[in-house]
Formats: sequence, C-alpha cells, structure tokens
Amino acid sequence: MKILNEAPFQDAEPLYYKHASIFMAQAPSAATESFLALYPAGLNPLRLLPYIMRYEKLRSELARTKKGLEAAKSQGSLDPSFARGNRHDVSMGSKTSNDGLESRSNTNSNQAPSFVDDSTVSANYLEGVISQGCQSTAVYNYLISLYSNFEDEEPLYKFLSSHVASSAAVIEATTKGFLSGEWTPPVAANQELSTALDLSYALRTILGTGRHFRSAIKLYLGLGMRQQAVELALKVDPSLAREIAQESTELEERKGLWLMIAKNAATDGSSRGGKDVVSRVVSVLRDCGPDVISIEDVLPFL
Repeated sequence: MKILNEAPFQDAEPLYYKHASIFMAQAPSAATESFLALYPAGLNPLRLLPYIMRYEKLRSELARTKKGLEAAKSQGSLDPSFARGNRHDVSMGSKTSNDGLESRSNTNSNQAPSFVDDSTVSANYLEGVISQGCQSTAVYNYLISLYSNFEDEEPLYKFLSSHVASSAAVIEATTKGFLSGEWTPPVAANQELSTALDLSYALRTILGTGRHFRSAIKLYLGLGMRQQAVELALKVDPSLAREIAQESTELEERKGLWLMIAKNAATDGSSRGGKDVVSRVVSVLRDCGPDVISIEDVLPFL
C-alpha cells in the first residue's frame, strides 16, 4: 500500500479499488486512513463501499463463529475437528466469490488467520468522507446502520446531532414557508437545513434495534413528529418528554402533548397509591403552566 500511496493518483486509483478487499482484511486501519487521505484527490467512497460492507459482514460472521465455539467449549461439547475446520483465512486474496468480491480459505490449518478485526475503522472512514463533503445517501445510510449496531449510543447520537436539524430549526423553516405562502413539510424543511441523510431510513433502522431511543427521539423531532417523540420519551425518559412538550409553540399541540404526559403520570402513579397519582399529576400541571392545561382537564385521569 505504501507504494500505491506514493504513486501518481491517476495510476494508483484503479489498484485501490482492485485490491481494496485485501487491504481492508489485512490492514484495515492503514487502508481506511489511506482511503480517507485520497478522498480529496477523487478516490470514490461509493466504489469502496461494497468492500467495506464485505469487511463488516465478515467481522459479524467471525464474531458469531467465535461465540458459537466459546459456547460449545464452555459446555464441553466442542469437537476438535470442528474447531480446526472453522479457522479461516479471510484475507480475500485469491478467489472470487459469487458477489464479485475476493475471498480465500486457509488450506493450512496451522496458519494463523490474516484477517484483522477492527470495529471502528469503517465508521471512522465513512464519517471522515462525510466531514469532507461527501453527500452520498448510501454512505450516510450505511454509517447509520453501523452506528446502530454499536453497544454505545454516543457515536450515533453525536453524529445525528450534527446532521439532523433541531426541532426549533424545523419549526422556524416550516413557519417561514407558511408565511411566504409556500407550505414546507417538516421533512423537506429538515432536509434543506441538513444533509443527504435519509431521516426515515435512519429512524426505521434505529427502531429496529430496539435500543438507542435518544437517537430515535431526535429523528422524530427532525421529522416534525413531536407526538411520537413524546410517546417514546415517556417510555424511556419522562423528563425528556416534558422538555419536548415545552418546546412546542402551537397551543393545541402543546396542550395535547401535556395531556399525554399527565395521563402517563397518572397511570404510572396508580400502582403506587392514590396520593402518589395526585402529586405526579400536579407536578405536570406545575411544569406546563396554567395557560396550557388546567385541573379540569386532568380530572378524568384521577
């Protein structure tokens, strides 16, 4: 790779695509650093994306195999021949598979695998090219799918915070469009303020994981779906639901959101006794203010 890095880009470019699978398998950190450095010169992330996806697929397969072997070993049911048969060299250097990407199996069972497993390099590269101006929705979408699979939500939430317009910005853009006589839906308003990120795809992907709810709430708000954001927040963080309701500037919407919160407070408090129900609902009234909902509005919940 060092030779390629030092060669004229127009001569080296085709070789990066040709051997990307080998580079990713054997030296993923150096490979993605090189790919990123050459992005301004024209190295195309879309042409590299299939190899990055292949690398991540192999990482997942190896993780599953390792987990299975460890489980079998802990139960004392591991067949040594099975273990030997599952040592694969996935350096992807000699044989072309059905999907057009190269792969090879190790014929010498005593040879250590040449595959290097690194959980961060793909995401670092994709976010790197995005920060340099890449506007490919495919790149954004795949990065979201990678971050969604991380145990730690922080990288995903941080990325969305940079690329999803705030609810206040969406409201402002929508309001400006309305005042100018041109209705601007929240999705369009957000896309205008933000990037090539497919908000609907991102939301479906994150909800499909059954976790990372803060990120899902941020996407709901970016899509202008404040009610759904409050509904989800009530399940995972009721204090966040109150913050979201407080941001609403439309009186009827705001009233509806606070009534949802009051009903949730009453339901949640009912299992703790009548006094607790009353105190929780009164707390909601105090937070929302007398101009939004009154005691008469929440009596049906008590």
